[in-house]
Amino acid sequence: MKLHNKKTKTKKNKVKNIPKRQKFNKLHKGSVTPVSYTKSTTSLQIGRFGLKLLKNGRISSKQLNAAKQIITKVIRKKEKLWIRSFTDIPITAKPKEVRMGKGKGNIEYWALRIKSGCLLLEISGITKKKAFVLLNAASKKLPLPTLFIQQPNYLTKDWKINETFSPTKTTKNI
Repeated sequence: MKLHNKKTKTKKNKVKNIPKRQKFNKLHKGSVTPVSYTKSTTSLQIGRFGLKLLKNGRISSKQLNAAKQIITKVIRKKEKLWIRSFTDIPITAKPKEVRMGKGKGNIEYWALRIKSGCLLLEISGITKKKAFVLLNAASKKLPLPTLFIQQPNYLTKDWKINETFSPTKTTKNI
């Protein structure tokens, strides 16, 4: 009977949220300029609550994953999360103490360019209070200022409940 050693394969750190294929490996830096928006990028399409960005900027895949992990730890099966943007821009950097020239550096991380007013995250199947807490915690992981928004025609039953449990109001027992 032969016993053979199974070599354990080490998994490399896989980066999430990267495109499968690209036409070019390395892109120019580019900039995010404010342009006219479509209704699909600025308003809620799927979820009841969302996180809207207030400034133009760049978000890395690590920052986006950190925001996603905070929300996915808490939500249940019926509660859903949608990420409306995708990290598709490779950001390159040269190693420290390397002389000038010799071409462009290696890809360090992936990022997405996002404009102000665009939605980044959407949640549904969740109460307003819980959505606000989760999206507020997720926004602290992002480098840009954000705004919590909700669907305008969404009638919340729990809003009246939250008013009665407010610690500032006192109720008298009769």
